[in-house]
Amino acid sequence: MTIKNTTLFSFSAHIDLLGFSSHLELAKNDLRTTIGSSAVVRLRILSDVIQMINSERKLHRNEYPSSFRIMRFNDSIIFGMDLPKTVIPEVGEDAFKRRPNLFERYIVSRTNLELSESNSKIDPALVEGAKSLAEFIGIVCRAHNYINQKEKEIHMPGCRTIIASGLRDIFIVNKKEDPYSANFSLANAFKANELGSKSGFFGNRVYMEKNLARICSIDVSICRYIGLIRLVESKSIDDPYDGNKYITWDTKFYEESKEFQVELFRNQYWFREINSQIGSTLQMVHKFNKAIDADDSSDYLRIISKIFKSERLPTITEINSRMKSGIYNQTDYFPIMNQELKLECDLSDYWKLITDK
Repeated sequence: MTIKNTTLFSFSAHIDLLGFSSHLELAKNDLRTTIGSSAVVRLRILSDVIQMINSERKLHRNEYPSSFRIMRFNDSIIFGMDLPKTVIPEVGEDAFKRRPNLFERYIVSRTNLELSESNSKIDPALVEGAKSLAEFIGIVCRAHNYINQKEKEIHMPGCRTIIASGLRDIFIVNKKEDPYSANFSLANAFKANELGSKSGFFGNRVYMEKNLARICSIDVSICRYIGLIRLVESKSIDDPYDGNKYITWDTKFYEESKEFQVELFRNQYWFREINSQIGSTLQMVHKFNKAIDADDSSDYLRIISKIFKSERLPTITEINSRMKSGIYNQTDYFPIMNQELKLECDLSDYWKLITDK
């Protein structure tokens, strides 16, 4: 008897409104009160996100993974996608590798190969999976940023986002597939969020599990972005008592986020905070690849090309030194640190903006 393989390697993102349960408790679970009605406003933000994404997906299907899914669950939004059936860990493993090393492979020097030549040496299904996963991370970051901004406008704490991986079974209920059942990427994301700050998941930030970064790094260009999204804004890099004139309120400085280990269902996983502002542009990375080598490419695309084809990313010291002195221009790679693809931005308008010379 032949047993049909119905297992996929899956990814889930769980966006959760912070403090929502406490919010309802203060309202005594009565949505008619002032406090209760403000909880409803928070829930409507989630509904708006789903509506915006579904509308955008109808117009721009090429910018979404083919297996992309999204649903609302109480005060959360759940995102999901799968890798092709041929790309899956070995039997007995729920990850491609699980070692406690940091992100060395994403930031060390790499041979300056042409993108097509480098990627041709890798399983095409895995390369395609990496591009779809990059799109997925970008979409999740855009939704996270939008919710945090809207929450800020109504003086609420925002949301926390956990992106995780895991196996899932193609589970059929009443002749229809239920992608949220027997889905361990979703279980991992929920469990990690439940652990909260005591396990390292602080505040209204995005945390990504290492398996996603490892798969994305298969693609040479996406690898560069993975190296950049580990750089999060630092609020304490300069001493305000040192008397230097270059310290300004609007200057950003960066530090590398710390990787930390979490036990989920008796397995060990590695997470770190990622920069959701930079991460938002990952949704368009496949279009960058096609456009950067054009003779008439824009200044911005030439910056992207420099990032993709450089032998290494700049160090934290190099980036902060440039930010501190203000020495960067249109031919440098640092403006990418301030780029964001907002959820409310039309993708066609965004593409026109960055390709305009």
